[in-house]
Amino acid sequence: MYSRFKDGFAKHVDGVMDGGKYHELCVETTIAMSRCSLNAIAIEEELLKQGKETPAACIRVAQIGEKTKLHMTCTLQVLKKRNLENRWSWQQEGTDSVTSDAMALLEIREAGFANAAAPAPSVAKPSFANGNFRKKCEEHPNQSAEMCSCQEAALASEPTQADFEGAVREATQTLEDAVIGINDALEELRYELEDEEEGE
Repeated sequence: MYSRFKDGFAKHVDGVMDGGKYHELCVETTIAMSRCSLNAIAIEEELLKQGKETPAACIRVAQIGEKTKLHMTCTLQVLKKRNLENRWSWQQEGTDSVTSDAMALLEIREAGFANAAAPAPSVAKPSFANGNFRKKCEEHPNQSAEMCSCQEAALASEPTQADFEGAVREATQTLEDAVIGINDALEELRYELEDEEEGE
């Protein structure tokens, strides 16, 4: 599922897949992941009914990790696309080598994710990618970031190179943590199933 999603994004940024087709792929991926999530919840509930709390918890952790993995995959796609548009002032000044290095490192890490034993499954400040990096407003600390009007003004402005690279690093680290969490949960689930089989 993820390989198809990643391939579709690559085709989209290369101009091989138009926006409409890519949108269809995003919708299909979201629907497929929602089905997987519902199946995981159903299995977790059944295990809890049987009093098997540890394997149920493993499934819950893996399911939450998968949700984060998909969210961060989408986030990084948004960041990559915005970077490729090459329209920010700091990109025009010839100072984008660090960003290029950051994106190259991201490609290497993503290649590692593809080989991991994981289940098949308008830009501004660091909040530009799906709202994941929304900063708290210093002038209105008690106001939620989603409700503060200052954030709307920030979203209309250009990110700095540091903001952009920070968002890439944060999303990449969150994605890595999600993959590790999924793998750990599945390994624990395997142990639980092995112990149960031995007990029978």
